[in-house]
Amino acid sequence: MKIVLQRVSQANVKVDTEIVGKINKGLMLLIGVDEADEISDADWLVKKILHVRILGRRRKNESFC
Repeated sequence: MKIVLQRVSQANVKVDTEIVGKINKGLMLLIGVDEADEISDADWLVKKILHVRILGRRRKNESFC
């Protein structure tokens, strides 16, 4: 099980050609799950995500994304 956390200015999720979810500026999580993954793997990742520290902007005029 792998997760990538990414800042985005916009993102959407398509199933076939239909958009089933979308966000503007924010955080997007890409999650990869394998048949061999167990509930304990998911529990560990949820705890890790909930405690992640997102650092602020580096420069005064830099946008969130």
